[in-house]
Amino acid sequence: MLNGLLTGDELSKAARMLKLKDTAQYCVVSFHTISSNSEDYYTKEELEEIGVIEGEIQRLLPDEHIYRNLNQIVCIHEIKPGETQAGFREEMEKLYQTVQKQIFHRNKTTDFQIGIGSIVNGYGDLKKSFKDSKKIIDYMDMLRYLYGDKNISVADFSKLGFFQIFEKIKNRDELMEYVPESLVKLYWYDKEHDGELIETLQAYLDCDKSANKAAEKLYVNYRTLSGRLKKIKDISGIDFKNSAEMLAVRNGIVLFKMAETL
Repeated sequence: MLNGLLTGDELSKAARMLKLKDTAQYCVVSFHTISSNSEDYYTKEELEEIGVIEGEIQRLLPDEHIYRNLNQIVCIHEIKPGETQAGFREEMEKLYQTVQKQIFHRNKTTDFQIGIGSIVNGYGDLKKSFKDSKKIIDYMDMLRYLYGDKNISVADFSKLGFFQIFEKIKNRDELMEYVPESLVKLYWYDKEHDGELIETLQAYLDCDKSANKAAEKLYVNYRTLSGRLKKIKDISGIDFKNSAEMLAVRNGIVLFKMAETL
């Protein structure tokens, strides 16, 4: 149903079994459980931990449709009369805090994240909401950078702001056309020299252009950081005193992060 693989008759039958209505509004929520110690696979212990998290979500949301497929837990939520997107997001943030606290008490390293899909009319469009909820998980690191908050773990599409326009672009090369040329130069330099110039630039901007704070954040000394900033200026021509250019560079870094998901 969520993957859009059912025929019309199969979809209607599944909806009747789940008591889903064609006239109601729904949104799909993806609960992603990412271990800090693994990349492309899950150990038996990690899968057991995901099962524990699933049980906690079911306990906290007893009236919701909760499903699990290996490492992914999904909820189909029916929008209640008068319920707002912001109100539901707040409810999910409270759930996140409760579950994350239990993860901490179990001394686990799971990076628990919640992606809230778009609101759709009827069960026939659940596929779109599910797809959006997974996209938000993919964009979580980008959102953390965008808002300057590394602790963001619950989000819906409204968090993307005007970047929703670029989300519609599915071709990486096409998306890169909107990145400032100065950043593209740094990108190619980093790629050819295994460099860290874009990472350095991002840290420098995150630290309100404080070289000392950026050096601490990157675990390098001040002289190394200063040398990298000089190289960034020489290669890209970026003017750190130009506020409009700095805004374009910040936005460009976000677009880079979006391109990495394609």
